[in-house]
Amino acid sequence: MAIIKKIGIDARMCGKEFTGIGRCVYEIIHRLPRLMPDCEFVFFLNSGSFKELEFQEKNVKKVEAKEPIYSYSEQVSFLRLVNKEKCDLMYFMHFNVPFFYRRDFVVLIHDLTLIRFPGKKMNKLVHRIGFYLVFVSACLRARKIVTVSDHTKKDLVSSFRISPDKVQTIYNGVDIEKFQKKSQIDLGKLGISKPFFLYTGVWREHKNIKGLVRAFALCVKRGLDAELVLTGGKGVYRDEIVAKIRKYGVEDRVVLTGFVDDAELVGLFQNARCFVFPSFSEGFGLPPLEAMAAGTPNVSSSSSCMGEIYGDNVLYFNPYDIEDMSMQMMKLFGSQNLRNDLIQRGLRHVQKFNWGKNAIETRDFLGGILLTKR
Repeated sequence: MAIIKKIGIDARMCGKEFTGIGRCVYEIIHRLPRLMPDCEFVFFLNSGSFKELEFQEKNVKKVEAKEPIYSYSEQVSFLRLVNKEKCDLMYFMHFNVPFFYRRDFVVLIHDLTLIRFPGKKMNKLVHRIGFYLVFVSACLRARKIVTVSDHTKKDLVSSFRISPDKVQTIYNGVDIEKFQKKSQIDLGKLGISKPFFLYTGVWREHKNIKGLVRAFALCVKRGLDAELVLTGGKGVYRDEIVAKIRKYGVEDRVVLTGFVDDAELVGLFQNARCFVFPSFSEGFGLPPLEAMAAGTPNVSSSSSCMGEIYGDNVLYFNPYDIEDMSMQMMKLFGSQNLRNDLIQRGLRHVQKFNWGKNAIETRDFLGGILLTKR
């Protein structure tokens, strides 16, 4: 009789509030049990997901984990919770692995953003020391590491002298069907009255939203009749960005939608003249691929992983050069031929990224580790 292996997955970051990471976790836990029917799965879920998510597969066990992310309790009580399950292999889908966890595990590293751009949250010396200890410990102790791009892999290898053989790149996917399903949206209800640039994502330092506002203001100054739509906006940077909007005199041209639901988000993507992605750094950069799936052309930062993920299917700018950003935004906004070309290229390119492929590669990766388990 074959020995049934038990795989635990730290899925506490499942949910929309965790944006790209939350989507990745959701897709994995809904696909792996069907792909690995001979394994038992234990999903450690936050309280909201524990109540909301149901799994039809008989090889799934849900465990409620109430410990907040990046908290002291995840190093203590969450550790006890995980140890209690005695999994043959744990898959931690973020770097915050309990420091004293001593069973076999693999860890998913999305990017090194918190190192390059620590921002304003948890930036006291004690927090920074704790972050480095947990991050480095997770990478050094893991059997293997998964990254979401070769850029993140190279960054990780060069920064922490980790063997490249220890790191496997598995690209994220895109819910193409979701973004291609025609959405009915009332743009006027959101306050949108002109053709618009769209940015969607979290508001953090490395996202360079203040630079985007400044570049858009230059577009307006040069006579471009357009609006800039920013979704989200919850967080410590909101006041700073609102102040920049006022400083550059574009209050009547920048639409702050706040949180939008999935249907509204799809509608915004489908109706935008173009999507703008000004980030200084990304591990993968999902939104421009979602824009491609929706048939929307992109103008994007040329930094970090962008060239690897988007290829020659977007229009690039230097995110540190406001003049360049503004000029490329105006170029794409004003050229129907260029937009049509990038739309067609994007629709073909985004087919390379799907969650089914991601799950199959994850299955093979985890299965290979179980076969060679120490």
